[in-house]
Amino acid sequence: MLYVPGGIIPTSRSGVPSVMQPPSFELPANPVLALCERWQAARKPGATLPPYEEIALGNLGRLADSTALIRVEGSELAILRMAPRFEAWLYGSDLDRDTPGRSDCARVLRQGVCRALTDAQPERQTASRVENGIVERHEILALPLQTQWGFPLVLVYVGEPSLRSSLIERVYQSTHEGILAFTPVRDEHGQLCDLQIVTLNAGAAALMRQPASALLWQPLSGLQLGLHAHSIIARLLGLVERGGSADFELDYVRDGVEFFLKVSASVLDDLLVVTLVDITELRTREASFRLMFEANPLPMWVVEAGSLRFLDVNTAALEHYGHDRARFLGMSLVDLLPEEDRDRARAILMKRATPYDADRAWRHIRADGAIIQVMPYARPLTLRGCLAILVTVIDVTERQLAEAELRRTRSFLDTVVENIPAVLFVKDAVEHRFLLVNRAGEELFGVPRAELLGKTSHDLFPQEIAARAIEQDRLVVQSEPGEAFVEERVFETRAKGRRLLHMKKLAVSDEEGRPRYLLGVGEDVTERRAIEARIAHMAHHDALTDLPNRACFHERLQAAFARQHRQPQQGAVLCLDLDGFKGVNDTLGHAAGDALLRAVADRLRACVREADTVARLGGDEFVILQTAVPAPEAASQLAARLIGQLSKPFTIQGQSLVVGASLGIAMLPIDGATPDLLLHNADLALYGAKAEKRGSFRFFEAEMNARVQARRAIERNLRQAFATGGLELYYQPILDVQNNRISACEALLRWRHPEHGFVSPAEFIPVAEETGLITPIGAWVLRRACLDAASWPESVRVAVNLSPVQFRQCGLVSAVVSALAESGLRPDRLELEITESVLLADSEANLAVLHQLRALGVRIAMDDFGTGYSSLSYLRTFPFDKIKIDQSFVRELATNRHCAAIVRAVIRLGIDLGITTVAEGVERVEQRDHLQREGCDEMQGYLFFHPMPLSELTPMLAEPEATAVSCAA
Repeated sequence: MLYVPGGIIPTSRSGVPSVMQPPSFELPANPVLALCERWQAARKPGATLPPYEEIALGNLGRLADSTALIRVEGSELAILRMAPRFEAWLYGSDLDRDTPGRSDCARVLRQGVCRALTDAQPERQTASRVENGIVERHEILALPLQTQWGFPLVLVYVGEPSLRSSLIERVYQSTHEGILAFTPVRDEHGQLCDLQIVTLNAGAAALMRQPASALLWQPLSGLQLGLHAHSIIARLLGLVERGGSADFELDYVRDGVEFFLKVSASVLDDLLVVTLVDITELRTREASFRLMFEANPLPMWVVEAGSLRFLDVNTAALEHYGHDRARFLGMSLVDLLPEEDRDRARAILMKRATPYDADRAWRHIRADGAIIQVMPYARPLTLRGCLAILVTVIDVTERQLAEAELRRTRSFLDTVVENIPAVLFVKDAVEHRFLLVNRAGEELFGVPRAELLGKTSHDLFPQEIAARAIEQDRLVVQSEPGEAFVEERVFETRAKGRRLLHMKKLAVSDEEGRPRYLLGVGEDVTERRAIEARIAHMAHHDALTDLPNRACFHERLQAAFARQHRQPQQGAVLCLDLDGFKGVNDTLGHAAGDALLRAVADRLRACVREADTVARLGGDEFVILQTAVPAPEAASQLAARLIGQLSKPFTIQGQSLVVGASLGIAMLPIDGATPDLLLHNADLALYGAKAEKRGSFRFFEAEMNARVQARRAIERNLRQAFATGGLELYYQPILDVQNNRISACEALLRWRHPEHGFVSPAEFIPVAEETGLITPIGAWVLRRACLDAASWPESVRVAVNLSPVQFRQCGLVSAVVSALAESGLRPDRLELEITESVLLADSEANLAVLHQLRALGVRIAMDDFGTGYSSLSYLRTFPFDKIKIDQSFVRELATNRHCAAIVRAVIRLGIDLGITTVAEGVERVEQRDHLQREGCDEMQGYLFFHPMPLSELTPMLAEPEATAVSCAA
């Protein structure tokens, strides 16, 4: 039974043969197009669908690994055959048959199959899937086929991902909030003089109203920062100098439009991270409300600048002109004027971009037909992105009675107070009783106004909160005129629970200057502060484990050094690295590796004190800052405790895993005068511990630096030796046991140091791989070996070892092609030996390179077979020509029955698969006889030949009969 999103679907094996795959097949450049063309070509004249046998049983080759055969049974899909890659696409890398498949994949699969059968045509779809934070898009092709069993089938092919992108990067780029990072710019004297943008997201570019390409690398001084640019730049530069964070607002004008941004800046290491939030709409509303508060209660309206049609009118205008709101909004401004005045009004007001103050009265018509004289005042503004005109008129026909003006003013103010989105309340200045609470306050606190009005804080809140509120009110009343009291405080509300309010209070005086009212305005900033806190937390913490990240750890380490100057006190930095973590990732997948890292983080937290810091630097690297250490023994005890806890089994995805850990310790302040040096020395101690014995810890010693310097000397001398021709090739022949002849010679790199003689490859090869020097050296070895082998007998091949590092470079295939072309060596005379680590790292990409090399005709051999994690699985993944049995098994053939059993199994596996087997490290006659009895094809070792220079090898290869006799002897 297969579980798919539609339910449990039985698989059918009613005589349907599996999709066939020949031994090798070149993947077409466009598999989908190739399959469509094949489907069209296989459809016979007059037939609706091509026969199943012509398509599914043909030479699909590697395309078969990404296909499935599906039949529609009622409303369900029955998957009859499903290849591994198709299964991985549908269910994900961690198969779990108890859970549904990927919803989008299953939906697109069902839709494509049904449409293909309905239209009787190939159907192409696109499906998206997310796994381990990566978004992939695949093209799906459904081919309907006719079968001899009376029902149609659909062959579905899933293409390689056409798009792979990071989900985190998409979130970063898609957020409407702007995020920028600045790096300091210093002058020739080292003084901070400017800041420069080093990265920004799309939100920042949109808020700054400039393309990201135009902003990237721009100096802060070159940005448009409004009228306060100088003070803003000085503030940010001062923030970089002293550290910490700051919040402020920025206003600027671009293309004639004013914008407002909320700016939050924080110093992270040597970067200044700035977050931008668009508060233009908020400030626009505030400006409108201020205008309404400050303006007189006169008739006013807003009209569209192009047509002069009414967009909004106030209550005073409705009352003064006698039209209802619906009637008003269906008119234009010229409808209020007599016919003879309308052209003049259009000429003055339409599309007006500058203010207009009337120099004489205009005639207007009221709803009852009465003519009134008004003085209009017009101001252009932008409303909802469109150009509009705000018009205020003063009726100069007669003065309204003071009571009517007061009534309109009160109505106007009530409307404003009720509709502003902020909490607004008024208290009397003597007893501090609530006199007014607006609708926003009633909704936020969940308390009817009837329960609030006339009450004091003592009547409404607990004693402690009430006493604090009354004390604040008293201070506000006693403050200077216009002085405001601002704070942020958490309130327990009936309607919304705990809310954080930004409160502003000020006293309102009467005509004699005595405080009469206390006005309070509150804004709910709960979500805004939560977002700001989340952004700050993300900037300082690891997303996987929620431990402090490298930047946060560096800040705390710097703080420890600063405290050291004020109050000398020992501390310790412990660098920790997991043992065997790579094996978990490679065998169980990255999801299991991530789960393991989270479990490790939990154990680390439980082992340290609250004052200590545990951080994740990346991968499986962790670091602990232990403060207030009385003696190095305390660091030793912590290290032993950490190793003991991490050596206990972990249960991950239902499996028990044991990894262990190694630690390096550096003491503060004796092992480093700076945070970077202390961390570096702790890292050196970690490498010393891993080199000595995994699952142990070591303190930093000065000699460790000497070893690092020695390694750098090897790198420097190796580069010089390569540049001056100081490297050479030796060759060790490989014997064909059945024919008693040399079948191949393995090229071995040798370095003869002018002072120290031969340097062991075990010393300089790892250095070459770490520094990337292995790539040019490897290309030279390929070229030199091919040139040497071109002069050997045609029956003798040359074997060259490839480093996993060479596979990470894009020029490996071209280097092989160049070496073959330059030497004229036949491709089948070149054997390339790889180890399992090549396939462990980015196996898909490396397999593609191996297939390209195989297509050239080059032979591929797996070296050190049997010593890795998944050697057997790689024989299924790639058709190797040769497998080399590791010498560790050959060495113990006579004394270890397990080694003998493994060698026998590998040789039998090679015979069954048609793969040549080679035994390495054959040094004794009894080893040779044992291997020969088991059926080993070829042998290599000191029993037959030592590695030799080309000058010794060439004469020996020139006399093949003599060589065969000496080997037999």
